[in-house]
Amino acid sequence: MPKTGIVLPLVLSSLGSVSYGIALFLADILIAYRYGTGSQAVILQSAIIVSTLLIGMWSGGAIIGAFVPMFVRLGGDTKEADALAFMRSSLSVVLLVMLPLLAVTALATPHITAFLASGFTPQERAGVGDTLLLLLPMVLMHCLAYVYYSVMISIGRPGFANFMPLLIPVAAMASFPLWGASNGSTVIALGYNFGAFCMLVVLAFKLKNLGFSVLPARPYATQENADFTRIYLVSSLAYAALAGVLIVSQATVARLSSTDFAHFSYAIKLVLLGTAFYTSILNSVVFPKLTKILLHLKPEEQWQLIARSLAGSFVLGSVATAFLYLSSELIVELLYFRGDFSAADVAPVSHLQKLFALQIPFYFPGMLCWRLLNNSTSTTPLVIISTLAILMNAALSWYLVPIYQVEGGVMAYVAAIALWSALLTVALRWTVLNSKIPMKISDEIEL
Repeated sequence: MPKTGIVLPLVLSSLGSVSYGIALFLADILIAYRYGTGSQAVILQSAIIVSTLLIGMWSGGAIIGAFVPMFVRLGGDTKEADALAFMRSSLSVVLLVMLPLLAVTALATPHITAFLASGFTPQERAGVGDTLLLLLPMVLMHCLAYVYYSVMISIGRPGFANFMPLLIPVAAMASFPLWGASNGSTVIALGYNFGAFCMLVVLAFKLKNLGFSVLPARPYATQENADFTRIYLVSSLAYAALAGVLIVSQATVARLSSTDFAHFSYAIKLVLLGTAFYTSILNSVVFPKLTKILLHLKPEEQWQLIARSLAGSFVLGSVATAFLYLSSELIVELLYFRGDFSAADVAPVSHLQKLFALQIPFYFPGMLCWRLLNNSTSTTPLVIISTLAILMNAALSWYLVPIYQVEGGVMAYVAAIALWSALLTVALRWTVLNSKIPMKISDEIEL
């Protein structure tokens, strides 16, 4: 079997992810410059975290994990008729799932904001609710765009696909001249929507030019459509449970005060972007390559390779943590210390960033385990393990936050991620050694 090149896709995907991360940082810097830790910043940060978590649950890895293996198996890279029909049906499935879900979210917005922004003023809570409603169309467009994104990475064009999310923060930043003292959250939310719309349209036109039909079609009762729907829903439920770990921390910190929440939001951004970059490389390059490599390794050989990969992920995460810990003050000063972001905000944000970075050595191998389990027949452990992490986070937050304030919430989150990673490793080892992972892992790819 000929080797499948990974260097060029990896470089292009890395450049796309890095560009996206830089754009998100620039948008965050502009928000800090214009609003500091004031009401508009707090409103926007709170609403964006919720919409980002919704995207993390129902787009991204959930769609890639459900779509790519079947699309490849049906001959998507050679435009077989069954694969093209499956792609159009998948668009319809996503619409059928997301439209009622977002409608329920919109109706429940007052309750969501009451839970996630309980320490805010009534005006700030109302602003969070209004901004979240404005961001819901972005979630839908992002999910549809990720079906096209999954097609692009399946046919060997991950570099182009990974540059498309860049349009979202760029559109938000382009609206900077319109950011007023009291309308910033509204204008920025509209900018995010426009960027998501551009991402959807550009990917659709790109695929259309490549000979794909990009309109949704009725999902017929085929085994592939049934499997996609089942895996997508189960994966999304697992991602929802994982997102719940961060939601618990957000809600706990927000009960203290809006200023504490603003410090928390700025502090976690760099770490979340770093973990998102790592996850993007797994999703867009390693995962589709693994689905195409069919070397027949025995379960014991599979686990030996995975164990080495997990150890390498832990070391990589430890290096990233050490870098952030040593340079946190400098990073916060360079990125945020300007405009309405005062010197008094630098120290607490830097301190919280150091604490939050302690999760990275556990998150990196944990996410690798997650992707492999999500592609196996054992997705139920993802939900169970993430739920246990939520419960641990909630219990530790209840105990630590009254004593250590915001630091207690961050420490509880780090402990929950460590537990999540350890349990996923155990579950993956059991799954591999019991021959429940259908894909074959090759030493041609260093995970």
